[in-house]
Parts: sequence; C-alpha cells; structure tokens
Amino acid sequence: MKTLAGTWYSERGSRLEISVNDAGRIEGSYARPHGKSAGDFRLVGMVDPAQVDGNRCLGFVVMWNNPQLNQHSISTWCGQYHSASGDEFLDMTWLLTEEVMPDEDWKSTRVGKDIFHRQAPSSE
Repeated sequence: MKTLAGTWYSERGSRLEISVNDAGRIEGSYARPHGKSAGDFRLVGMVDPAQVDGNRCLGFVVMWNNPQLNQHSISTWCGQYHSASGDEFLDMTWLLTEEVMPDEDWKSTRVGKDIFHRQAPSSE
C-alpha cells in the first residue's frame, strides 16, 4: 500500500506537505507559488484509513492566516487519492470563502478543482 503522506504539487505549482496518523488525521502545510499568499499555511484534515482498490476519500482545510499575512479567508478541499498503474494523484474539488459584508454574501465563495501529483510541474 502506498502512503498518502509526503509532498504533493498542484498543476499550478502549489505545494502540499502532509503527514497522516493511523486514525486518518492529516496535518501539514500548504504553500502557493504566486498570488497574494506569502509563506506556508497550516492545514488539517481527515482521510479514510482503509484503501479500497488503491483509492481513498480525503479532505483538508487551510485558513489563509500565518505570521506574514491574514487574508480573512478559508479553503476546503475534498476528493480522492488514486493509485493505479504506478501513478498516484489527488483529484480534489475546492471551495474558497472570503469574509464579506452580509449584502455581498453572493460573492463570498468560489469553487475550483486541483489535481496534485508527487512531482512539481515543469516550468513550461
């Protein structure tokens, strides 16, 4: 069985560093290579401790707040770890919610998708 723990990279170059305990608790850090973020941000989550045919459900949360920056926002990722034919990847859907005034709530949350691999993306 391959392990979920270690370093993962999104197609846009974000770096995910995670460890997983026997109960399925995920801890680690998330760093984006560009944008308004600076430094590493703490993450916590959970993963199904038992694989099914090389697949595992998981989710984690990042509060965009660290000693260098507070973006007053939070992201959640939910998806699956896949291991098939020697390839490993995380297929994840995310929600990003920013703090807004009540009359602007309609624009507070965005939805997107990330695929994470063990190798950093090439610069091309």
